[in-house]
Amino acid sequence: MKETTTSSSAPSRKVIETNGASGTIYANETYQPQVDFPEHYLTEAPQVNFAPPAPLHPHIYSDGHICLAETIGD
Repeated sequence: MKETTTSSSAPSRKVIETNGASGTIYANETYQPQVDFPEHYLTEAPQVNFAPPAPLHPHIYSDGHICLAETIGD
């Protein structure tokens, strides 16, 4: 896993490069989840999505947006 911070365009964004787990449909794939921290982080949640190409998963839209409502339940 490799973590980078973007420069002046979005100083509060972290990009994490991660490889898919072996033995899964994600094996040998590299994904880049991005975490955007708001100005008032700790009282406001960060936004998380995937840079293209997003992994094929029922809770991840093709644009990389993660549907958290489906992952946390009621």
